[in-house]
Amino acid sequence: MFQRILAAVDGSETSLWAAEAAIELGRLSQAELHILSVEETPPHYVSTQEERTQEHLAAQAYYQQIHATLRRQATRRGLAVRTVITSGHEGQAILAYLEAERCDLLVLGAQGHSSVWGEALGSTADKIVSQTPCSVLIIRAKPQPPLFHQILIGLDGSALSWQAFRIGLQLAKGLAASLHIASVIEGPMRPPTKALGEAPAERLHWDWEAYITSLQALAEAEAHLAGVAIDSLARRGHASSVLVDLARALRIDLLIVGATGQEHPWSTTSGGTARRVANEASCAAMLVRPLILQRQVQHIMTQATTVTEETSLREIAHHLLEQQSKLLVVVDPTQRVRGVITLGSLLDQTGLLQQLDWRQISDGPQLAAALQQLLTANRVAREVMREPLVLREDTPIEIAARWLTAHQITRAPIVDAQGRLVGMLDQETILRYYADHLTDEAAVSARPERPLQKKRLQTVGEAPVTPVPAVTADTPFFELLRRIQETPLRRIIVVDEAGRAIGVIGDSDVLAAQRLPARRNPLLALAQRFGLAFPEEALQGRSKSLLARQVMRPRLFSVTPATRVTEAVRLLVAHRIKRLVVVDEQGAPLGLVDRQQLLQTLIAWKGEAD
Repeated sequence: MFQRILAAVDGSETSLWAAEAAIELGRLSQAELHILSVEETPPHYVSTQEERTQEHLAAQAYYQQIHATLRRQATRRGLAVRTVITSGHEGQAILAYLEAERCDLLVLGAQGHSSVWGEALGSTADKIVSQTPCSVLIIRAKPQPPLFHQILIGLDGSALSWQAFRIGLQLAKGLAASLHIASVIEGPMRPPTKALGEAPAERLHWDWEAYITSLQALAEAEAHLAGVAIDSLARRGHASSVLVDLARALRIDLLIVGATGQEHPWSTTSGGTARRVANEASCAAMLVRPLILQRQVQHIMTQATTVTEETSLREIAHHLLEQQSKLLVVVDPTQRVRGVITLGSLLDQTGLLQQLDWRQISDGPQLAAALQQLLTANRVAREVMREPLVLREDTPIEIAARWLTAHQITRAPIVDAQGRLVGMLDQETILRYYADHLTDEAAVSARPERPLQKKRLQTVGEAPVTPVPAVTADTPFFELLRRIQETPLRRIIVVDEAGRAIGVIGDSDVLAAQRLPARRNPLLALAQRFGLAFPEEALQGRSKSLLARQVMRPRLFSVTPATRVTEAVRLLVAHRIKRLVVVDEQGAPLGLVDRQQLLQTLIAWKGEAD
């Protein structure tokens, strides 16, 4: 449910109630608990150093006493707890701590001693609730065992409302609480359906009654499987008002909603409905965000290479072959994405592969010249571009990773809210993010001052491993060529006399053995991307006597089934390679695992951990 919970404590009654609630939630989730108190900057009238020192020491002693009491309570419940006293502006300090420590739930008291809190949270508190990078729980009353008795969830079918439902379901089961779900019809218009940045759906009239009936039926079925009875309600009106009124009428003590709804599912700030619920509810209110702090695509995207619809195919071929661009984005004068072009789509749309005579091509420059002759000057980008699949810049990286693997693509253009191109995201960048992210997480887990309850990491043995042929080190060159071209991955593994893996040979290694090793060689580009079959007669007279040991790569990158996926990803990222050899404990090859397979395993693990 939650992994790291932060209770913000200023010593006020409601903040202490919030800490009690955080301790109980930590017990239910088996989460790590953080308790943070902020010593605010001394007022202007505290002018002398002596006065500042006295104020500082008094604040430290005050919070240390509170923390000691809360630490004892948490320890009795078997929780790992970390208490921190910091200085600065309370709102800014809380937000900074959440991001630095990657907490996934902030628990606050509705009113406090400082100027942060007012009658309805106050402007600074409203900013915290709006901009917190994780879920937030606002406590308004002293928790009574078993913490919550009546739970109400706002379910509108958006991604975060479903996450809110599942959190509420776990809480209801763990606390033996009564569970209610409410769906509100605000108008006749259909909600947006393309949440990842594609064009918004037409604003058509929508059969909300049928939609909510099916929505609640799914929720009821999931609750039944969990052994929890639920009460389903449907109302018309303004969502926040309906939910707040229902919570009061049903004597609800916890109201849970998604931080954003159908309109802006992955916005970085809370939506209007969620913020009004936080301010107006008479009970505890939880605003749900993704369970693990998620950076967005805009934080890791790279620059895209663009062309216009009128760019000639010769110029496009130059980008793809000579400059080694993987994806060209076709944009209009306003920078809106019109299409994309890859080397594969160019060759497929123009039929160039079928027109090439490989017997007349012996090196890269000859291939480039042949392609240029076949590309007529009057053909342009719009004739070969394909429909673009794009991502919004505010999409969380984890969601983007799932989306790329689901569509079986390795890169996509990134657009802003107006559909204008702002960058590019590729699989290698996502893997690098995961490697860095998991390194940071491992470092946090290793801190001696707070033992954590670690999640089991996936191993390479749990990822799909693709079998490939093995050859001996004395296998002749043309036998290597035949075996490689018969294998979908275009790779073979070289073994020694004892059957241990000692090297790998791919199609690029074969071409390098033919003295065609140039990094920007278009022949290499075609062979590596499309697995071209080279007629043996085109290679006759070149390196006939070569053996596998002379062709294989100088270094073998291997892992075992017991290697953690995170370690395998770091190896791929560090050496900028696409595949690893998987060997058993004796070094015998089991097959290859590639970036796509490891990324899918990481995504699956993250989903289980969340």
